[in-house]
Amino acid sequence: MRGRCITALLFGLLVWLSLGARAQTPAPNVQITANTSGGYLVTTPSYTALVGADGNLHSLHVNTVELLDDHAAGSAGVSYFVDKPVALPTLSLDGLSLTATDGTYTVKYDFDEGFIQLTLHHANPKGAAFVAVCSGQVAYLENLAVTGQAAAAPTNQDWGDVSAILPTGEYLVCHGGTSVWGRGLGRQVWERSNIPPNKECSLTLVPGHGQPRPPEIAQLVTLTASSNAPGHLAAVGQAVELQGRFENNSAQDVAGELSIHVESTTGTALLDEKKPFTSKAHEGVTLGWTVTPPEPEFYTVTCAVEINGMLKKASTTFGYDVEHIAPAAEKPTDFAEYWKRVVAEAAAAEVKLTRLEDRARSTGTVTVYRLGLDADGFTCFGWLAVPKFPGKYPGLLLLPGDRVRYITPNAALAEFGFVVMTIEPTGQSVDGVLKPLITRATANLNDPAAFGLRTIMVRYLHAVTALANVAEVDPHRLAVSGVGLGGGLAMILGAQDDRIQAVAPDEPFYCHIAYGRASTTWPYQDVAAYLRANPGEQDAVLKTLRYFDVANFTDGLTCPVLISAGLHDLYARPANIYGIANRLPGPHAIKLYDAGHEGGGLAQWEDKIRWLNKIFGAAALPPAAETPAP
Repeated sequence: MRGRCITALLFGLLVWLSLGARAQTPAPNVQITANTSGGYLVTTPSYTALVGADGNLHSLHVNTVELLDDHAAGSAGVSYFVDKPVALPTLSLDGLSLTATDGTYTVKYDFDEGFIQLTLHHANPKGAAFVAVCSGQVAYLENLAVTGQAAAAPTNQDWGDVSAILPTGEYLVCHGGTSVWGRGLGRQVWERSNIPPNKECSLTLVPGHGQPRPPEIAQLVTLTASSNAPGHLAAVGQAVELQGRFENNSAQDVAGELSIHVESTTGTALLDEKKPFTSKAHEGVTLGWTVTPPEPEFYTVTCAVEINGMLKKASTTFGYDVEHIAPAAEKPTDFAEYWKRVVAEAAAAEVKLTRLEDRARSTGTVTVYRLGLDADGFTCFGWLAVPKFPGKYPGLLLLPGDRVRYITPNAALAEFGFVVMTIEPTGQSVDGVLKPLITRATANLNDPAAFGLRTIMVRYLHAVTALANVAEVDPHRLAVSGVGLGGGLAMILGAQDDRIQAVAPDEPFYCHIAYGRASTTWPYQDVAAYLRANPGEQDAVLKTLRYFDVANFTDGLTCPVLISAGLHDLYARPANIYGIANRLPGPHAIKLYDAGHEGGGLAQWEDKIRWLNKIFGAAALPPAAETPAP
């Protein structure tokens, strides 16, 4: 199955490349001929297709096996569907392209040896659906977005890219849809629903033949875990209802035993039970439990079921009384003196910034510069993105995360009115040979004076000085952000440098380090590996890490702070992050996204930009009609 999914995805790339080159190289093995009924017959080495006089794709054969069904109720094979199939009686052939229209709805078919590309356009203000009704011989479908996920046909799923597979190995890969359905019809229907008017929509059909490989029963069932906690956060005293949902997408009844395990961030078990169930073919069953957590924490819920020797798992996370999460923090007795020395070392250096415009990366509204940041004879390299309109802008320093392999100028942020600086702190080129940017936490873990992150922090303090002195920057509006390790160091930087007026970390590391050691993932697994190799150095290692535990910096972090957290993040656990936020004395907020360490994606950046604009106000931009400065 995995091979067929990969093949289909690779074929999608070939489709794109082939269509881009069609003007120069027509497909040599495609024949299109008019038939006596007013439609067109398309013949290739891979398939035979028939477009009827009504402009709909009525038939698609592979090895004389029909992949479509135009005899089921309300079906025309492949067609627009508005109460019934829409007839497109005006046909025009241009080379290997066939256009069918009724003046409102239009389909353009581009035929190639191994696929059919459909371009849709319509002018119905209510929108329209486009459907492909598959042959009743289709036995099951693969979801091409999730490897190994399949369902016996007919099924109802929100799967947009699928492969409809016959028992004899013939298949039809469908790209660009929104869902599959057909239980009521008794046929599998693939659909692109609610296509907006006056916008082109592209779909691809790839017929083919492979080795018959019926799926295992475990591939035809799905398992989900959920809770009733609003926004995944339960208030103190609230009982939390948990559910495990078993969905049987196979054509046979399934019986089994569903287990649930609930544990806290530190690994303390809250619930561990099993319940038997029976799920009929093409139906599902939901099992429930109720828990009242004993303390403020985040709890991971894991449901599991074993089907024919294959284990299916699903998990979710919820927080309980999160405003009172407050793990203990231990600060070294010489903590203040340690950081005074670090800040003094950075302040004593002469910082010199050189910049060279990179015309290839600049845009019409943003100038991108390559940077050299020199201090104490050591040069770091990076990028600077500056809006071309004259004015004084907020400065935003971006800190890369652990194990990031290269950094980019991030000109997109400059489009929103920021001067954006990104620095690689270890001295390597920003576009040279790829290697890790940040030294791992295991570098000199037993010596606070030589710990790799101490040197990194000195260079980031140099970067703040350099950013404040950039001509286009308002030095009274400086912010710092970063993800993972960069997020944790951004918070430390904000606590140690009062020139920074806003900190916006994403999924920050090193928040309550002792609390986070229960995690089996990096960065804490790196520390654990070091201690396994050096068991006699545990006290020295923990002391070193306490100098960089964000929990020990909260008293000094008085500027506005916006922290992004992933509900299911295994690296920067949400309990650790809430433990930090609950200590902050200044204005602060947490954005919790239903995501892992990748965070909230575009929405996360939009939230961050809106927040920074509230802190700093609008940038001093000229009217839009003015010409950008050269």
